Amino acid sequence: MPTRAHAKTPPETPSVAMTPAPHLAHWRARPGAVERYPLTVPSAYRCDTFTDQAAVARLIEVLALKPDDRVLLPVLQFERQFDALIARSCERAIYAVDAQMQVDLADFEAKLIRGAQAAVVSHYFGLPQRAMRAIAALCQRHGAALIEDCTQSMFSSVDGVPTGQFGDYALFSPHRVLPVLEGGLLVSRTELPVDTETREPSLLPTLAHYAERALRADVPEHTGPRWMHSTALHLAARIEATVNALWPGESNPWCVTPTAAEAHSPKPPFSVSAVARAALERANANEIVDARRAHFARWLDCLRHHDRFEPLVDELPDGVNPLYFPVLTDAPESVVTGLAELDIEARSWPRPLLEVAGLTPRPEWDKFARIVALPIHQQLTGACISHVSDNLPGHEGYTDAA
Repeated sequence: MPTRAHAKTPPETPSVAMTPAPHLAHWRARPGAVERYPLTVPSAYRCDTFTDQAAVARLIEVLALKPDDRVLLPVLQFERQFDALIARSCERAIYAVDAQMQVDLADFEAKLIRGAQAAVVSHYFGLPQRAMRAIAALCQRHGAALIEDCTQSMFSSVDGVPTGQFGDYALFSPHRVLPVLEGGLLVSRTELPVDTETREPSLLPTLAHYAERALRADVPEHTGPRWMHSTALHLAARIEATVNALWPGESNPWCVTPTAAEAHSPKPPFSVSAVARAALERANANEIVDARRAHFARWLDCLRHHDRFEPLVDELPDGVNPLYFPVLTDAPESVVTGLAELDIEARSWPRPLLEVAGLTPRPEWDKFARIVALPIHQQLTGACISHVSDNLPGHEGYTDAA
């Protein structure tokens, strides 16, 4: 079993999360804040939703997809964002990507020729698909709506053009990049029809959830003994319960605590919260991108001291806003579990959808199962990156003992 032969992780070391956490500084007016696409899109051309899945469900409504309509999807998918297509009984045609996670244009066009109502193209880890103009031209030629999956590429660009502006529609996940806990975003080239079913946003979707993430944030205001954290979480949960009891149902202006059925439905009946909207409006995109790129460079430097890890990308192209720092390792699940024991969040990468695709596995796809995504977000410091690096297997301070 792996053991650590050093004391580099004292009990009060702050936890390290994969995504930035909200705190009060992000809800104050900030002079000089710089907005970027898609946050600059007028409301008539965007739909803010409570979850990523809700944005997909809204897109299905806009496209008027019917059962058995054919939709192209990449063989690599992150989490289960497009499960709404399964619920609609759409036919999923899976196309291949190469070893660099770039679209296999020959296979993509071959699937388009057979007919498709829409095609989803994903940008992974903030690294855009470099052939977006060619992909857009193929979709236009074959009459398929192009949907850019930008859930991992917010603020990234290709040749100076932001991801999301090549397709007819684009899907974003602000909560992966910005300090908010909820929120999906659908953007359209044309004006979207008015959604009359979704409720107006509450002030706060769930107070206890916000308190938990705020206390886990790696910023000086939220460091402290763990017993203080647990006490604050308990207090937040009690306040939330009291507020919900005083203002039951939709009349509650403070928080919407969805039922289990609502939270897991393809389209929850409520929008992004007012708190999240305020954080989006105050985001300084330039600062976020600069910080993430600096952390990426620091990670590359740290990996020079490791013999069990290889960066998936050894140079960050211009215009890229990295979502995570992806590395290749022979024991991804063990790495994720070991870091979790130290309150450090990391994620392994899902296997290709070969059971759906009917594709012949390619040897270059084997490495996708070896990917671990490490944290890189803008709230981290250089010391945080070093702390995570020091606790990776293979570092001089980490030993394997039977």
